[in-house]
Amino acid sequence: QVVVGSAAVAPRSDEYDDGKKGGVQGGRKKMDHKQKKAKRKELSKQLYDAAIIKHPIKPRSLAELQQMNRDEIIKTGMTFPSMAHVKLAESEVNERDAKAVSSGAGKKSKDSGARFNCNDASRYVSSCGMRQNESGCEYRLVANVRTKAENVHITEFKWHSCEGELQSRPKHASTAYTVKHLGAVVKPLAEQTGTLTAKSVKNAIWPAYMKLQPAQSFVERVMKEAKLQLRSTAEEQIRHLPVLAEECIRAGHKVKVYVRSGAEMRDIHVAKKKMDHDIQQLTAALSERVAFDEQTARQEADQAIPLEGRFAYGWSYAPSTTLATIDKFHPVDVNDASHMQCPESGTSFTTTCLDAAHRSVVMAVTILHDTEREDTWNVHNAFIHEAYGKERIDSLERRRICDLDEGVVHSLRGHLLGGGHYFANYCDRVKNVASAVGSLGRSQYTQAVYAHTQYEINQVKSKMHANVSEFVDKIPDKNQYMAASGKMWGMVKQEPAPEEAGAATMQHLYGALRSQLQRDQKAFNDQRIEAHSEAHSVDQVPEPVRARFKDHLLKSAHNMEIYYPDQSNKRRAVVSNIMGGEGEFNTDLDTHFCECGVFDVDGVPCSHLIHHASGLGLPLSSLLHPFDRTEGWRAQYPVEIEFVVPSIMSVNQSDKMDKGLMLPTDVRNPK
Repeated sequence: QVVVGSAAVAPRSDEYDDGKKGGVQGGRKKMDHKQKKAKRKELSKQLYDAAIIKHPIKPRSLAELQQMNRDEIIKTGMTFPSMAHVKLAESEVNERDAKAVSSGAGKKSKDSGARFNCNDASRYVSSCGMRQNESGCEYRLVANVRTKAENVHITEFKWHSCEGELQSRPKHASTAYTVKHLGAVVKPLAEQTGTLTAKSVKNAIWPAYMKLQPAQSFVERVMKEAKLQLRSTAEEQIRHLPVLAEECIRAGHKVKVYVRSGAEMRDIHVAKKKMDHDIQQLTAALSERVAFDEQTARQEADQAIPLEGRFAYGWSYAPSTTLATIDKFHPVDVNDASHMQCPESGTSFTTTCLDAAHRSVVMAVTILHDTEREDTWNVHNAFIHEAYGKERIDSLERRRICDLDEGVVHSLRGHLLGGGHYFANYCDRVKNVASAVGSLGRSQYTQAVYAHTQYEINQVKSKMHANVSEFVDKIPDKNQYMAASGKMWGMVKQEPAPEEAGAATMQHLYGALRSQLQRDQKAFNDQRIEAHSEAHSVDQVPEPVRARFKDHLLKSAHNMEIYYPDQSNKRRAVVSNIMGGEGEFNTDLDTHFCECGVFDVDGVPCSHLIHHASGLGLPLSSLLHPFDRTEGWRAQYPVEIEFVVPSIMSVNQSDKMDKGLMLPTDVRNPK
């Protein structure tokens, strides 16, 4: 955190200028004491509102404070942008030296020499809070708001003369910081991880910020404060969402913000109540089922949601880097939806493509505070068509892979079948199998779905339980195989990194968009560094790609046999594994075709194609898709473009804030 104090002594601020002694000369009326106090109080609030944007109230770590002198943190004559920053600096310097202060009035004692602390919005006075000294402690801090200089000035600061130090005590804070100070430390943790536990809160504040181990009750208070700050911050930030969207568009991204009226949010509330009711009725006995009471649900909505309100409903976003390089990636996109668990729960829709390293690259993300259904999927699909062009996305060359459930089936079935794509109704098939077989059968079924070759599918199916085979055989082998793989080009299910798990669960629309931008920026920069590394220049085969077919590469060097049906065209051959018993496979180097089907699924050469190419002296890169070669990988992450994230300062200082925009009402998905 930037040091917000300044050692420069502000000029003395008179509350009025009467020109000459005697009162009203000079045309200005002299203010009385109450007027001065009210003016300083109002100024104090204005100073805080202006300063909090540039200098958030968040403590510096003990490591930073240990490297600073006391006078660099706070001293007589120093000025601060607001009274809150004075109190923070006081807490920092006392926490560093394990001291405590008190701003309470206390009791005046002739023996101890203690003085009253008289505080209001324009004046702050504190004294020693150690409560161990009988002879009195000289510690005293006095800060006043200066109206002309428009800052807060330290008029008196004396350090502790007592030798007392803070001690760890159960059920006590044992810190100079307030709960609000430490709540600001924990708040970023909640935004990043999406969850808060007593253990994670304690690890965040101690020993990095607190000298003494905090009591459990204090940790729980800090956790509660962090959640309150998230909520209050979200209410402020949501008004800046349109500004952030505009800044993103200026940076080259495509962003759309969706706003709904109070009447529309009331309809969503009723639809949500009906969905909850219908789900509950499914588990009830037939004799106990009741009809949905729409009138009561409508009355609840009318009471909870103001009709004249304007609510942030969600946003859609496509990164500038993917928009510029979409034609350099594999013609595959993967669609999925997940339910969010933030206070105003909704649904996140994601569409990704695959780079040369077969990592997911964000094409578009939509977050809507609504349930997953056909209408909400259509919002996301419409944005994709607008961002990338309907002709490009719906072309026959592009494969659309979906981890399907009931919500996406309705919106994508016609799109996929009409476009000639293979269609995998994953949810229905797995549900059918799960209802008929045990865990072993489901495991075998999964092996068949993700098998690399038709031969492997047949091997797995031959060992299946009869009930499993019954469901699998309903789909022809080729369609079953291709529907499951969808020409996925080796896409594998990626587990989220531990630090990213649940990252959006406690964020609201503004924070979720900013976090998405930051994650995508980091991913783009990291992948660009790796793609342009010289380590991936050997044979024009990137190491991540080579690792994906290393088993095929080893297999191609042993027990393989080849002959050419047409000696005039050796780019076509028949390859067999004389020891493996897999049979013979026709190969074609021009089309990268092999009857084993590995290239269609994984996008990498099988052992048969590698053996065929090596026999003709061709390099491995000739067997790869152009997108999987080193130059193709580098074209996906060009050095001449940058991923820009709008600065917080540019967003917060904009005068285009939508003051009427509100957080959405709760449309939590049923559990």
